[in-house]
Amino acid sequence: ACVLFKGVLCGSKEKKEVINYYEQVLRYKTTIKTAAKMLEQGIISEKEFAEFEQEIAEKYGIKSDSLFRNIAG
Repeated sequence: ACVLFKGVLCGSKEKKEVINYYEQVLRYKTTIKTAAKMLEQGIISEKEFAEFEQEIAEKYGIKSDSLFRNIAG
């Protein structure tokens, strides 16, 4: 049997959910990386970055306690 991780079988509904979550994380990280560059260049302020990060995290379903959150930029 094909196992993705911790008992999640390949082709299962759970696998699709895991893949979808990682796609969301990738989108979140890509967007935040762009915003961090804007912050470094002085285009946006730290306050604007923090507000934007919160909005993007909510949009992509990244919880505040997630290891994937990039609170500091």
